[in-house]
Amino acid sequence: APKYDHLTEAEFLNISEAADKAQKWLDSNMAKFTQTPRMHDSPVKVADIRHEVQTLNACVNSVINRPKPKPAAKPAPAKDANAAGAGEQNGENAEKENDKTAQLLNMITSQRPNF
Repeated sequence: APKYDHLTEAEFLNISEAADKAQKWLDSNMAKFTQTPRMHDSPVKVADIRHEVQTLNACVNSVINRPKPKPAAKPAPAKDANAAGAGEQNGENAEKENDKTAQLLNMITSQRPNF
């Protein structure tokens, strides 16, 4: 999704690890809960569940809500003919760099896990 293109693979891995940890916690506590007779107090408290949800939300939201970096400011236009020629070369180099960046971005997003 273009909305999340500025996020790194490491950030997505951190979210994935936090989700896996929360799922393991849920699975183990759900097993405790289902094995406890109904007339006994629950081994899993609502406060514990809320704490786990808040921890997971904090991890995810800190990454997902990070704003995109602002685009770099464009340089002022050249005033003389020699500078204009150099500017055209710089523009071509910038285009090549943008192509490389786009290729890397496509490679990363194609390997990114779906959430």
